[in-house]
Amino acid sequence: MNTSSPPQAEEVLIAVMGSTGSGKTTFISTLVEEDVGVGHGLKSATATSAVYSFLRSGCQVKLIDTPGFNDTMITDSEVLRSIAFILAQTYHQGRRIAGIIYLHRITDTRVSSSSKKMMKVIQDLVGAEAFPCVVLASTMWQTLADDNTAYEIAIKREAELQYTEDFWGAMCRGGSKIMRWDRSRDSALAMVDFLSSFQSKTGNVPLQIQKEMVDSNMELGDTEAGQTMNATINKLTMKVRREQGMQITRLQKENALRQAQHDQELAAMKEDCERRIFEAKISQEKLKVNFHNLSEQKLGECEDMLQVITEDIHKTRKRRQMKELENAQFDREKSDVDESSQTEIEYNEAKLKELDDKIGLLKAHGATAELTRVLEDYKRVKGNLKEFLEQKEARDLEKRLRQSEVASLRGEETRLGKTQLALQGLGVLMGVGSIVAGAVTGIFPLIGGGVSLASNSIASITGNKRRG
Repeated sequence: MNTSSPPQAEEVLIAVMGSTGSGKTTFISTLVEEDVGVGHGLKSATATSAVYSFLRSGCQVKLIDTPGFNDTMITDSEVLRSIAFILAQTYHQGRRIAGIIYLHRITDTRVSSSSKKMMKVIQDLVGAEAFPCVVLASTMWQTLADDNTAYEIAIKREAELQYTEDFWGAMCRGGSKIMRWDRSRDSALAMVDFLSSFQSKTGNVPLQIQKEMVDSNMELGDTEAGQTMNATINKLTMKVRREQGMQITRLQKENALRQAQHDQELAAMKEDCERRIFEAKISQEKLKVNFHNLSEQKLGECEDMLQVITEDIHKTRKRRQMKELENAQFDREKSDVDESSQTEIEYNEAKLKELDDKIGLLKAHGATAELTRVLEDYKRVKGNLKEFLEQKEARDLEKRLRQSEVASLRGEETRLGKTQLALQGLGVLMGVGSIVAGAVTGIFPLIGGGVSLASNSIASITGNKRRG
């Protein structure tokens, strides 16, 4: 009897990046064929990554969903820390990135200066040697299908992106592939197949950030991407200082007319400028971290997020179970009331028919006095029937509302569960890498944290599958 384990599917790791509004979440959902939109608010607020996987031609394709730059919830330096960590982590484990898919909305009328700066950071992350394993994908083509004029403009815009040196130009000349995503799974799979095939033909090409942080043990701020980010932060700091000088001059000129108001505004302005400068310095300080320090921090973040999600699932499940018990009690009481109410409704409906027939006979015989009394009875019975019907409708409405509440809680459980699975997948990836990092460097707390996170994530995933 053969007891050997089945062979493991070949792994293809692909990092997915995107500009604001590029449809990155929908792109990943299309490939893995499930909604991964849940949990993105949490990821955005904590500048973390998530891993989603699916099978393709016998290969286990794993998509690393990285946070995007220019996010209003987090600083760009935090985004860079997160992306650098996950890329360095996989490299340190001996697992190679097959390539990067960068998504950009083709309907954008112009490329903003902030987008150009972030594109330079991405170029520095990848490095010229790895440009050929990058797919530069434009999105939103499906919205132009019925507008020939807009479609022609988009084609020209695509060419402009390709030949603009400080956007896609340098990467295209270095071998990056331009492709289009029309929101179909086939066009998305074409990008995955291209990178997978390229990896099979040429082997693994390490990214520049991986060589800098892992091979050369550089601090993030000293890498090419870190220096570019620092330069951007320095420009922002200089801009703030210029603004401060202009505002001080303006306020000083108005001093003679409104001294009291001037003092208040000056104090508030200085406080704001000092805060922004301090935040800029903090952003730079966050880049002063090596791979091992970053690993410890990210391990803690992942464990904390997983704990929060797990607690939220337990709370939501408890609320749903309590609501179901309440609904069961309500249904039993409603059944008894409805049975009694139905008897009253049927009685009053029969009484109305009887009175209606009697009214017809009295009208035919001209019995005015008797007719008046019967009409009053008819009005009273009709009022009773209306009251019983309204009460029954109110009970039915309450039952529907209660069922809707339970359905909403079930949906919340499902959404939280998907987020938990995504974080658990990332936890396994991060945890195993930290065990290796701790063994190589002799940092034993790192080993312990990696073992704990990996085992907890695996146990959680196993538990989820059993419950499913």
